[in-house]
Amino acid sequence: MGTEVNGEAISIPPSIGEGFVRAVTLPNGLNICLTDNFVKDDMRIQRMRIDRSFYVLGMDEIRIAQKLTYITDKDSLTNYPPIFAGVYLNSTLLDNTVISSRNNHSRSVRVIFDTAWMMKYLGLHKDDEVLRKYISLKSRRFTLEPMDEGYRSLMNAIIDADPASPLYATILENRVMMVIERFFSRLSELVKKHKAFHLNNDDVFLLMEVEKTMVDDFSRTPPTIDELSRKFSVGSSKLKRQFKQVYGLPIYEYYQKYRMEKAKDLLLSGEFTVKEVGYRLGYQNLSNFAQAFRKEYGILPSEVGGKTPEMDI
Repeated sequence: MGTEVNGEAISIPPSIGEGFVRAVTLPNGLNICLTDNFVKDDMRIQRMRIDRSFYVLGMDEIRIAQKLTYITDKDSLTNYPPIFAGVYLNSTLLDNTVISSRNNHSRSVRVIFDTAWMMKYLGLHKDDEVLRKYISLKSRRFTLEPMDEGYRSLMNAIIDADPASPLYATILENRVMMVIERFFSRLSELVKKHKAFHLNNDDVFLLMEVEKTMVDDFSRTPPTIDELSRKFSVGSSKLKRQFKQVYGLPIYEYYQKYRMEKAKDLLLSGEFTVKEVGYRLGYQNLSNFAQAFRKEYGILPSEVGGKTPEMDI
């Protein structure tokens, strides 16, 4: 790229694109790599296998212009527009290559740790049954977990944190540990129930698009099941069944859960009144907003916080 590392970060030159790649070592010994960039050219990133075993937990959300290919050893997976959004575990014992076409926009987090760190912080050994099955079953149908709004919120908090803040390392460590805890808890359930074997890659990628469509803009009325079915050319019964299988909730329960989570985040920011939050999330009737919020959290929006409305004088 014709650039240099500056303070453990690389800035993408304007001639190639924009954005950054940043490495951070956290107080608890974790190493992470953060990416937020748009690159105008085709790009190939290759990591050759090494004999020392490290695990790499990856979170990727990539807006694809043409295509994106992951290659692990001899297994390859090619993704096409509009989006790839997944969470997965890899190992340095395997060759790993990513081929990204021009004009892709990538946001990603890589968390790197070894067996000693796993044993100390997670109580997991390299021969743990869950890890052994996960690494040996390299089929992406099994090892890829589609990113939901919970993961996306944590990833955005990690990437968008301000490096100049004195709490930067603390914020990253907290969010990264939440990602790790969430991933391994869900991974254990996946391995035991073998849920992912019921879906092929095309099904998983279609569900990624459906999920992103549902949570991309809460100010708009969400599409109906029939509208989603027509848009993505899939039967409504199959769509409902597979969405719940992958994301754990029926489509509209999922939408409402993260709609209310967004409301809570906006209120806690202190930048918006309850009324403003309700309107931003598509509610014309604030009583309906208050009722939905109380159903999710057991309290009214006004009890959480929010900006105090200015008094008219």
